[in-house]
Amino acid sequence: MKKKVVLVLTLMMLVALVACGGKSGTQQTAQQNAILGRWEIKEGKDSSWFYERFELFSDGTSVTSAGYQEKWISENGRLKIGDDVWSYTLSDNKLTLTAKNGSVGIYERVQQ
Repeated sequence: MKKKVVLVLTLMMLVALVACGGKSGTQQTAQQNAILGRWEIKEGKDSSWFYERFELFSDGTSVTSAGYQEKWISENGRLKIGDDVWSYTLSDNKLTLTAKNGSVGIYERVQQ
C-alpha cells in the first residue's frame, strides 16, 4: 500500500513539474522570435560597444558586421551575442541596446 501511495505522489509531482516548465519556454521563444532579423545601427555609432549591423537567425546563430558567426540568446530583457551582452528594448522595428557603461545604440530592422 505504501509503495502505491509513493508511486502516485511521485507521478503527480512529475506531472506538475512538466506542466510548469512549458510556459516559460513559450514566452522565451516568442521573445526570441520578435528579435529575429537583420538590424542596422542608426544612432550611437560607438564601435567599441556596438556592431554596425548584425543578423539574428532562428537557429540561435548570428552574423555580425565584423563577419563573425556567433551564438546568440535573448531573455529577460538582455541580448547576448557571443561574449557581448546588452540590455534591450524592442518597439516595432526599433531595437535599443544599452551597454554596461550606459552607452545606447538604436537599431532599425532592415527589410530584406
